[in-house]
Amino acid sequence: MLIPEGLMNLAGPGRKILELCDGKRTLTEVVTELQSIYPAAPLDQIERDTATYLERLCDRGVVEF
Repeated sequence: MLIPEGLMNLAGPGRKILELCDGKRTLTEVVTELQSIYPAAPLDQIERDTATYLERLCDRGVVEF
């Protein structure tokens, strides 16, 4: 993915998070989908990590809320 600072390589959960952010799903729906993909991960960790990841991407101008 091209970002203002250069190139950002997306892989693993980060890539899946962005794939799920289609403008139709809420954060809760994204987290629910992630939990079905990663059932061993605790829900609170998925919520926290997803929100933190998206906030960092927003700060860098990659996504908008």
